[in-house]
Amino acid sequence: GIKTATALIMKRSSIINDDDEYGRFRDNINDDKDDTSNTAMDAVGAATKRRPPNPLESASLLSRFTFAWNFQLLRKGMDNVMGLEEIDLPQLVKSDQSCWLLTQFENNIWDIKTMCSINRGNKSKRATKKDNTKEKNKHGQYQLARALLTDYWKSTFWARVLLNMNSIVKVFQAYSMGKLLEAFGSIDNDNGNDYNNHSQAYLWGCMMILCGSIAIPTKQHQFNITFRKGIQLRIALIAAIYAKTTKLSSVAVVDNSYNSISTVDSIKEDNGTRKKANNNNYHATSGHVTNLASNDVEKFLMTSIFTNLVIGAPLEAALILFVGCTTLGQAFAAGFGIFVVAFLPLQSFLGKKFALYRSRVAALTDNRVSFVSQALSGSRIMKMNGWELEFEKRIAQKRRLEIKQLQNSNMLRGLNEAIYYFGSISVVLFVLILHVFVLEGDLTVRNVFTTMTLMNMLQYTLTLHLPNAVMGLAECSVSAKRIQRFLELPEREVVYCAPASAANLETTGTKPCRRQEELLDNTTLLSMNDVTCYWNGGNNENYTQSNSSIPNTKAVANVTIDFHAAEMVCIIGSVGCGKSALLQAIVNELPISTGNVTRNYESLAYAPQDPWIMNGTIQENILMGLEFKKQWYDEVIESCGLLIDLG
Repeated sequence: GIKTATALIMKRSSIINDDDEYGRFRDNINDDKDDTSNTAMDAVGAATKRRPPNPLESASLLSRFTFAWNFQLLRKGMDNVMGLEEIDLPQLVKSDQSCWLLTQFENNIWDIKTMCSINRGNKSKRATKKDNTKEKNKHGQYQLARALLTDYWKSTFWARVLLNMNSIVKVFQAYSMGKLLEAFGSIDNDNGNDYNNHSQAYLWGCMMILCGSIAIPTKQHQFNITFRKGIQLRIALIAAIYAKTTKLSSVAVVDNSYNSISTVDSIKEDNGTRKKANNNNYHATSGHVTNLASNDVEKFLMTSIFTNLVIGAPLEAALILFVGCTTLGQAFAAGFGIFVVAFLPLQSFLGKKFALYRSRVAALTDNRVSFVSQALSGSRIMKMNGWELEFEKRIAQKRRLEIKQLQNSNMLRGLNEAIYYFGSISVVLFVLILHVFVLEGDLTVRNVFTTMTLMNMLQYTLTLHLPNAVMGLAECSVSAKRIQRFLELPEREVVYCAPASAANLETTGTKPCRRQEELLDNTTLLSMNDVTCYWNGGNNENYTQSNSSIPNTKAVANVTIDFHAAEMVCIIGSVGCGKSALLQAIVNELPISTGNVTRNYESLAYAPQDPWIMNGTIQENILMGLEFKKQWYDEVIESCGLLIDLG
C-alpha cells in the first residue's frame, strides 16, 4: 500500500536519519493504521464500499428468466434526471471481476496444461500435463487462439442448447404459418361451412404463438450468455496485457523476431511498388500495447456472439432443407444447393480476405500509433530542429497506407452486404419459377410464404450470421497471435532478497537481508563489481538477436561502485554517458551481462524519469484507490516536496 511504500521510501532514501526521529515516525504510522474514527473516503474507495450488492446473485429463477432482476437499476436511471452515479451501480459478481478473470486466464488458458501445441512433425499432437515449457518450445508453438476457443466452447454449452432450440422453433413456426394459410384458404373455398378447417386454423395459430413465445426468450438468453462471455474474455485479455507490461524491461530490446508489421508479407506503397515488411527490432512500444488493449481485444466481444453459429448454422440449414423439401420438393433442394455451392465458398474466400486485411490494418496502426507517440514524446527536439513538416509528411504517409487497407476491407464488407440482400430474393424467384414452369407444381399461398420464410431464414443464417462468425474467428485468430507474441516476450529478471536464515541460505543461496534499524551508516546496501551491460542483451559487442543485423551496444562498461546506508549519491555526467543505464541496471531493468551485483536490502524504490500517471485527479493518483486520511496524506505530500507545486 501507499503507507508502507512511502515509509520504505523515506527509510531507504535516508530522509529520516535519526533513530529517535524514525521511531517517532514509525509510531505515527502504527497509530495512523489503528485510527479509523475520522476516515473520509475518496470517490473510488467510497464507491467500492457503498455500492449495493448485485441483484443477480439473489435473483429467483423467474427473475433471471424475465431479466426482472435489473429492473430497479433501470428504474433509478429513468427517474434520475442527472443520470446514474458511481454508487448507484451494484457490485460486480465474482465471475465478472478483473482479478478473478485474470486468475482464471493465467491458470486455465495461458497455463501450459491447457495450451495446445502444434508439433512440426505431427500437427495433431497436443501438449500434455507432463510436458514442460522448454520441451514444448522446442517442438511446437502454443496457440492462444485454440486455448481461448476451447475455454469459450466449454463455458457456452447452454448457449448452444438454447441456440438449437431457437432454430427448431423458428423453422417449425414457418411451417405452422404455411399450414395456417392453407387452413384459411380451405375456409374460403368451402365458405366457412367445414368446422374442421376452423379447428385446424386455431391449432396452427396457437402453434405459431407457442413457437414465438419460445423463440424470443431462448434468443435473448443465448445472446446474454455469449455477450457476457465476450466481455469476460475482453476483460481477462486486457488484464493479462496490463500485468505483462509491469513485468517487461523498459529499456532492453524484448524481441527481435517480430515487429509491429511482421504479419504483413508486403505492403503496397502509393506508387504501386511493394515494400517488404521488416521483421527486425521489435520493441514493446506504448502504441503497440495500446492497440492490443483497444482494437485487438474488441474483436473477441462481437465474435463471441456468432461463434456458436459455426455449429448451429449447419444444423439449422439441414432442418430448413428437410422442411422445405417436405413442402416444395425438389425445387427447394435446388435453391438450397445454390446457397451451399455458390455462397458458402464465396463467404470462405471473403473470410480469408478479412483476416488478411485485418493483419495489415493492425500492423499499420501499430506503426502509426508508435510513430505518433514518439513524435509527441520528442516534440521539444522536433520543434528545436524544425522537423514538424517532415514528421507531418511521414505520419500522413503512414495514415494513407492504413486508410488504403481499410478501404479494401470496407469494399469486401460492402460486397458481403450486397450478397446478403440480393441472395434471398434471387434464389426464391429461381425456386418458384423452377417449381411452376419446370416441375409443373402448384403455386399456392402456403408454398409461396413458406418458401420465402425458410429462404429468408437460410439466407440470414448462411449469408449473414455464418459469415460474421467466420470473419470474426479469422480476425480473432490474428488478434490472438498478436497478443500471444506480446505475452511471450521475455520478462525482466526479478531479484528476491529473502530474510536471513540458515534455511534460506541453504536453499536459495541469497545473501541475508537486514532491517533498516539494524543497519549501520557504513553498511553496504548494494555493491556492483565490474558490471557491464548491453542494450540488446548478450555478453559482447558481436552479439545480435535473431534476424537482426544491428550490432550490440554497451550501456554500462566495467562499473564498480558501492552504495551505503544513510548516504546520498549523485551521478553526474554528460548526455549519453550512461547515467540512466546505470540506474536501470541497479533496479534490474537492464540485464547484467558480466560482473556481479550484491544486494543487502529488503526493498528498493525507484522514481523513473518518465512518470506513470493515470486518468484522474492528483489525489487519486497518490491514493490509488486507498482510503483518504488527511493527516497521513499531508505528511506524504510534505515529505515528497509537493507542497510548493500544489500551493
